[in-house]
Amino acid sequence: MQNEVDCYGRTDVGRVRETNQDQFLIADLRKSIVIHHSSIGYDEQSQFSGASRAKLFIVADGMGGYQGGERASLMAVEGVIQYMLTNLHWPIHCSTSHEQDFFRGLHGALEFSERQIRTAAELDPSQGQMGTTLIAVAIRDHRTTHHAHLHS
Repeated sequence: MQNEVDCYGRTDVGRVRETNQDQFLIADLRKSIVIHHSSIGYDEQSQFSGASRAKLFIVADGMGGYQGGERASLMAVEGVIQYMLTNLHWPIHCSTSHEQDFFRGLHGALEFSERQIRTAAELDPSQGQMGTTLIAVAIRDHRTTHHAHLHS
């Protein structure tokens, strides 16, 4: 990104509940290289990162009346991260086709998270109806390029 964006996140338990079931994530999307071994003098685990190409914002709101809302919102955010790291073509280039791939991948990440939450709820009946909503937004060059919603 040419200009930096100041970002801050915070959750609050509110006035009604005893626990906070919400999660958020603010992240830079960038290329990086982690060196494990080299003949040219880099320390093991040296890491190099390129400039930020986009910001990713995620907010997951655990459904307050459901048992497992906190677990579901955490699983949703972690599922998106896991899917993005293993399956998603990141918006490093500016071409429209790469943006569309990223957009489809972001939706795939939400579907992946939803499947994980449903499976966890089926395997652990004590969680009752685990539930969360989630919104993910990616911003590049100060414009919203992608957004996706999950309601599980």
